[in-house]
Amino acid sequence: MKILVAFDGSAGSRTAVDLVADLRVPDGSVVTLVDVVPSIVMLGGFTAPPPTAPARSADLAKAARRLERPGVVVGTRVISGDDVVDTLLETARELDADLIVAGHRGHGPLTTLFLGSVARELVEHARCPVLVARRSRCESIVFAEDGSESAYRARRMLAHSPLFARMPVRVVSVSRVARPLLSGITPGVREEARAAQREIETETHHSYDVLAEEAASDLRIAGLEATAEAHDGDPAEQIVHVARTADADLIVMGTRGRGALARATLGSVARSVVLTAPCSVLVVPAA
Repeated sequence: MKILVAFDGSAGSRTAVDLVADLRVPDGSVVTLVDVVPSIVMLGGFTAPPPTAPARSADLAKAARRLERPGVVVGTRVISGDDVVDTLLETARELDADLIVAGHRGHGPLTTLFLGSVARELVEHARCPVLVARRSRCESIVFAEDGSESAYRARRMLAHSPLFARMPVRVVSVSRVARPLLSGITPGVREEARAAQREIETETHHSYDVLAEEAASDLRIAGLEATAEAHDGDPAEQIVHVARTADADLIVMGTRGRGALARATLGSVARSVVLTAPCSVLVVPAA
């Protein structure tokens, strides 16, 4: 397995390192810590890589030692680049990375936001799964199943990656049925519409209940301790609520859901979960 860890010396990047150290990284894996530093523009328009501060170099070396273990190759790269995200994505392609790990906040003015711009853009544009680290451990998982292709790929990763072996998983599937506007129609027709709405909601909830149980069964066959539950309401809110209530360490989900929003770069549900989750989030793109 090839893992790229984005490192900038911030508390968020140190959390990312600690999380990777806590995961069951398989033997034969290669973990590369990448520190992207901006170029210095010199007189005449020439650019040169800036000198790396001794403290930052020391932090990078310390982070590499934190990840060392038998059977795993750990390396570091300090790369000059004016665009941190583009440089990280290009390096991930060069390394043929299977996973990118980044802290949810880095250096700079954006550290006060829910999610740093680097982590957000990595999730938006990476071709491989991206793990946004908010916790330094991973002992319990919430998996969001919506029947989409990317959710299926996320489930396959959960089932077959040694990173998550033997971890308990709560499979959550959330149904949401739009309620029709009933103003301006007669009371009799309105009651019929409400009855039809209740029937649709019941059938939809049942279908998502079946979807969650099928996913949990698939994960149990793979050796994970998985339970299933279906909820109604706003998907992002319900997923985050379950994770917070269960004190889960990680939410695993696909980038794109079903329906019109599936054509977006990142589905609105995934975006909301990444921004508001109280724990780490692993986002798996569609093929």
